[in-house]
Amino acid sequence: APATSWAEFPLWLWEVHNDVSRSKAERAADFHERQNRKAEAKKWERYMGAVYPHLDQCLSCWTAEGTWDLGAVYNHLEKEYWTFGVVVDSKMETLLDYKEASVDNVSFGLGAYLGLGVAILLTYIRKKYKIRASGRHKKEDENLFPSRSGDGKIKYR
Repeated sequence: APATSWAEFPLWLWEVHNDVSRSKAERAADFHERQNRKAEAKKWERYMGAVYPHLDQCLSCWTAEGTWDLGAVYNHLEKEYWTFGVVVDSKMETLLDYKEASVDNVSFGLGAYLGLGVAILLTYIRKKYKIRASGRHKKEDENLFPSRSGDGKIKYR
């Protein structure tokens, strides 16, 4: 996929984030309106802290018309969240190395396979015991009702 198509996902996620934040601000304004707190409701209606990035965080993200400049927003998101090439903290580097080494050394020994076998065997034995205790192991009678023989007598099998 071209690099430009990869920019669509973070921008979509950013739009969803802003939509949810604005929705929460609107609900807060409605709540305060119902509580007859007009000043608080007005504050929430005009609350610009709901959108990201704030004007003071990224001045270039806004156009002169007051709309978003998506290229500048993408650059801001990239600078803020994807810091490739930046020096990683040594503690984080140690943690990443440890996790990588521990994933490579995962093995299931003979004990794990024996434990799994014992668990399966115990489950099988328990199932057989329950069947025997409930009486479901007995075969059902082939003839549930007696039949009459040719001489009119009831014959039981």
